[in-house]
Parts: sequence; structure tokens; C-alpha cells
Amino acid sequence: MDRYEMSARDNLRIIFKRKSLLPIFAVLSLVFTTIFLSFFLPKYKSEVRLLVASLPQVESPYYSPIPAFRTVDIASTVSEVIKSRDLLREVTVTLGLDKRSDELKFSPLGWKFVKLTMNYVIDPVVSIFKRPPTESEKLELSINRLAKQVKVDSIERTDVIRVAAIDYDPQMAAKIADALTKRYILFNMMQQMDEYRTKYGEKHPKITILENQISAIKNEISSGTLGFSEAMSSGNVKVIEQASVPAWPSTPNKKIAYLVTLVLFIILSVAGMFAMEILDHSVKTPMEIEKYLNLHVLASIPSLKARMAGDLSPDMNDAYYGAYEMFAGRLQILVKDRHPLCVAITSTEKQEGKSLTAKDIAVILSKRSHAKTLLIDANVKSPSVNKLFGVPENPGLSDVLDGMAIEKAKNTINENLDVITAGKTDTRGAFKAEKIRHMIDEAKKHYDLIIIDTPSMKSSAAALLVLKQADLGIMVVKESATRREVIRDVLRKTEREGITFLGAVLTNQRYFIPAFIYRHV
Repeated sequence: MDRYEMSARDNLRIIFKRKSLLPIFAVLSLVFTTIFLSFFLPKYKSEVRLLVASLPQVESPYYSPIPAFRTVDIASTVSEVIKSRDLLREVTVTLGLDKRSDELKFSPLGWKFVKLTMNYVIDPVVSIFKRPPTESEKLELSINRLAKQVKVDSIERTDVIRVAAIDYDPQMAAKIADALTKRYILFNMMQQMDEYRTKYGEKHPKITILENQISAIKNEISSGTLGFSEAMSSGNVKVIEQASVPAWPSTPNKKIAYLVTLVLFIILSVAGMFAMEILDHSVKTPMEIEKYLNLHVLASIPSLKARMAGDLSPDMNDAYYGAYEMFAGRLQILVKDRHPLCVAITSTEKQEGKSLTAKDIAVILSKRSHAKTLLIDANVKSPSVNKLFGVPENPGLSDVLDGMAIEKAKNTINENLDVITAGKTDTRGAFKAEKIRHMIDEAKKHYDLIIIDTPSMKSSAAALLVLKQADLGIMVVKESATRREVIRDVLRKTEREGITFLGAVLTNQRYFIPAFIYRHV
């Protein structure tokens, strides 16, 4: 589309014109998100909360309260201990994480897709450069994967540490969080017991307490029991919330996923609207007629279903009648003092509203100006005036061109309007310049205004012939029907033949912006 400055109304017109794309893209977003989510299993999060009440120290007393202004980041310290390689290795081996199949990470549909991709795309390429991993390498990969599944942080302004584990299996997520916490507490207790032995010897009563607690935790670890049998304490660390099997997945959040995808698809749909508008080179607005076709716009006729017969009545449709009132007023001003006058109404392609425009302007001019008006249907291959007015098809133009008098061929519609239908469809060469010129000259003796409904320029050579004999031409352009380039080619051809166009009429114009919005932009 050629560049021109677009107003807010132009942008809104594009959006409201193609608003049907919005529900289409909305449905596509739902389908896309549903399919995408069906490829992956949801992830579950289980966490244990620990209260770190004090810091260990070598000096007596063995523990001292955590200072209000401390330089040690407890969460980082606990995180480093829990995510140490040795501790992660113990959990990986105990829970058999290195033996789990990759199939567990995907839905049945997603696994089929991944498996096909692995078997036929990735594995053949990777096998050339890389050997299959050994058991020890698989274990290391599992440890690395577990490190990414575990998150340790602190609750702001508290001494509470959260140890969270994320997994595709909710039970496994709880087991991982539980196992990590137990091993951290076990590690902490053993550190305390070693320091008690070093400082006080084997007989200290605290050592016996710690041994019993360590034994209890080891039994729970070996039995695979989820949770602690009682609120455990290692002196400085207390379990205040144990791991539980999550009932709902933590990710993905389907509501957020659907909402984000919907917003993205709406943005894409709006971009698609403007892309379609750029690619659409048909005439859509009066401004485009003046800018690209260099024709004066005589009228913009709103969309209205064709009527079979009858007069153009003010009470039938205010916008439609008002458009023709303006059309008639402009036409009277432009052709003032040029009576008698012959005007040929044509279009580039078929079905652009040419015949209906000729009919309605003839009706309203005959009533408005009281000028004696004759409407002639020159579209003998596809006549329509007889249907629009409900008059006989014969005799008609073909008979007049063969020598019949206009008085015998005319049909009177009102005191100021007569019509001549197309007549026989087989004219046998009756369309000749001298015959058309003679008919127009005869008609001018009895009428102030002769309006000729010609065939479309692309469908018949007769249109050009009639336009050359008429005084002026009017080009009818249907909104969003014909490409600008095609109309320009036709106009260049008529210009070479010396044909003058009074202007253009845009038919079937649709007003997409709601009135209450249009008034404020």
C-alpha cells in the first residue's frame, strides 16, 4: 500500500473492519495452548520449612543466638550444604533418580514426538561424534539435574529457610524435599556430635541424645518413610513444616498460560489486520479514490440491499437517501447550465453497483431538479434496468439503434423520468458510433439529462464506445472490490481516447466504527 498519513479513525476502521479475525485467533490461541500443554507434564513443588535458631561455634557455649546484624547469609549457607555434590549423590542413589526414564518428563503425546525426534534426528547425528554415556556419567547427569530441581531460600525478615523440590511426579517431589532435609539435618547432627566428642569426650549426655536422633533419621531414610516421626531438632535447626505430596501442579499455571497466549494471539491478529490491509490494493475509502485514482468523489453510497422496483423514497433509509441527495446536489452544481447533457455511468468490473447507481440518481434528479430525464440501459448482455423498475424488457435500446423511435421504446416512470431498457440481447452489430451518436442527439431534443448505464469496462468494448459519444463519464467503484492498479489502467485507456470523467462514486461503503466511538476520534 502506498504511504499516506493514517489517522486514528483509519486505524480503528481497519480493526473494526477485520474484527472477525479476533475470535478466530482467540480460538487458535486456545487450541495452540492446549496442544502445547499436552506435550508436557505439569511440575509439582513440595517444600520443607526449617527454623535456623542459632549458629554453631567451637567456643562454649556450643550455640549462640544469631546476631541481629550478621554478615553470614544463612540461606546461602544452608543452600550450599544441601546442594553439595555428596549430599545430592546420596539422594540420587537412594531414590534411584539416575534410573528414571526420560519418558516420565513428557505426556504420552509429547514422548512420542520426542522419541521420534531422538531416534531419527538427534541420535544418528550425535552417535557420530559422541559415545553413549556410562553409568557413572548418567549418575553425574542425574546429580546435575537434581541440583536444578532444588531451590533453597529464606522467608524475608525471618530465620525460616525453605527447601523446595520440583518434579514431574508429586510423590517424588515430596520424597526429594524430605530426603534432602533429612540428610542436611543428619549432616548437621553429626557435625555437632563430632565437636562434642572433641570438646567433652564420649560421656557427654548430649552425645547420647544426638546418637538416638541420628539413628532415628537413618531408619526413616532406609525405610523411605515420608516426613519425620516427630518434630526434629538438631540444636540449631528445627523442622517446622514437613514435606507433603502436592495436590496441584506449580507449573505450568494454565490460567496464566492461556491468558498470555491469548494476549499474544490478539497482538498477532491486530498485526494480521494491518498486514491484510497493506496487501489489499482495492479501493476502500473516498480518500483513496482521490489520492490514487485522481478522481473527484461525487458520493459515498452506504451499503444497502438492492431493491427490485419503486422510487427512491426519503423514508426508506436516511443514510442511503441522504448520500444520493448530496450526489444529486453536487452533480447539479458541476453540470450547471450544461443542458441538455449526456452522462455515461460505468465501472471497471461487474457487480460494482453501476446499474443501481444509475437508476437511483436518475430517480432523485428527476424529482429534485424537475429536469426531464432519460435513463438508458446500454448493458445489453446483462440488462438490469427492466428488473429494477419492473418494466418490460422489449422494446429497448437494441430496437432504437435499429431505427425505432425513442417515443415507442420508452417506459414512463414519473412525469420527469423515462427509461429505455436494453431490449434484445443479440444486437447483431447494432452498437456503432454513428448510431449511438444519432440516438443521443435525438434524445437531447426531448430531455434535459440523458443517463446511460454502460457495461463494465473490462467486460465489453461497448462501454468505451458509449463513453466516447457521451458528454461526461462517471466511474462507479465498489468498496474493497477492484484493485487500484486495474482501475488506473482503465482510466489511462479512457484518457488516451479523450474521455472525460466528472468524478467517481464509491458504492457499498460500510461504516465499521460504532457511532459512539466514531464521534470521539
